[in-house]
Amino acid sequence: MSGLNFVADHHEVAGKLLNGWFVILPWERADDPGIWCEELVAVADDLGVGVCVQPISNHSVTLIYNMDAIPSYERARDAIALIEHDRFMTRDSRRLLVTGYRAS
Repeated sequence: MSGLNFVADHHEVAGKLLNGWFVILPWERADDPGIWCEELVAVADDLGVGVCVQPISNHSVTLIYNMDAIPSYERARDAIALIEHDRFMTRDSRRLLVTGYRAS
């Protein structure tokens, strides 16, 4: 699994689901994750894509996938790890450590 690819458009996400991708929705990136998922399911239904929406509350994300292309546990776990790494790296815009700087 390479890097993260953030998208916000329901049609783009539905297209990815149609092509067998799965989506991880970090809850902090949506104003209301429940409504966002409902809107996505409606768009996917219009395209004829059966979608499963699985909230994963202990990671504050929602896993969304095409019912005909269910991701393996390992792929979903790795994607969630990427999200958590991104959260860790961007948790604070101030940098606590500056490499190459010596205080003495």
